Amino acid sequence: PPLDASHANSTMDAYNVNQAIQFLRARNASSPPFMIFLPLLLPHPPYSCPDPWHSSIDPASVRMRRPVSNESGGKPDYHALLRKYTRQDQLDASEAEALYRKIRAVYLGCTAYSDHLLGLLLDALDETGLAAETAVMAFADHGDYAGDYGLVEKWPSGVEDVLTRVPLVIRAPFLPAPAAGRTSGELVQLFDIVATTLELAQIEPKHVHFSRSLAPYL
Repeated sequence: PPLDASHANSTMDAYNVNQAIQFLRARNASSPPFMIFLPLLLPHPPYSCPDPWHSSIDPASVRMRRPVSNESGGKPDYHALLRKYTRQDQLDASEAEALYRKIRAVYLGCTAYSDHLLGLLLDALDETGLAAETAVMAFADHGDYAGDYGLVEKWPSGVEDVLTRVPLVIRAPFLPAPAAGRTSGELVQLFDIVATTLELAQIEPKHVHFSRSLAPYL
């Protein structure tokens, strides 16, 4: 559905994306180069987003890929602490299973909602003729347990792959053709977006930093 239908326009994420789209549409041939930093909240606890995305996935259909961790199985102490903090330790096994499946389904629905908003932004770049000269980077700062290991939310020092393996997709149509479709499994830092952006924009940094450009991978 379009952004202004149903409740899709009711979130701060939708408002921010709308503002970015209006900014793009207001540009003209004499406008200077631009950069839009567009941090979105979703998907994020509390697990919720507008319908139809909120209810788009049947909880019975989702796969819980990582079983509830056994406290005696060498897991970090924070697994038990996080369950206690979120009161999951008060649930019996059947209640917990239903809860985790519902959370996972809504989390995936929220991800689809974020994808929808990104699609609207990409459509606006096409509409305004800016797509071919604009680099787009879509990334996340961390993942979420969303029921994996019998946990929800995240833990600051957690290094499980559900928290650390997050999307980083870069589209830069103005780069040479061999860049198209390349993927990499290398570990990078969120901070590397800084050096990458500077290099793609051909801006020489004037300060000391420890970010590494990802342009060689592109």
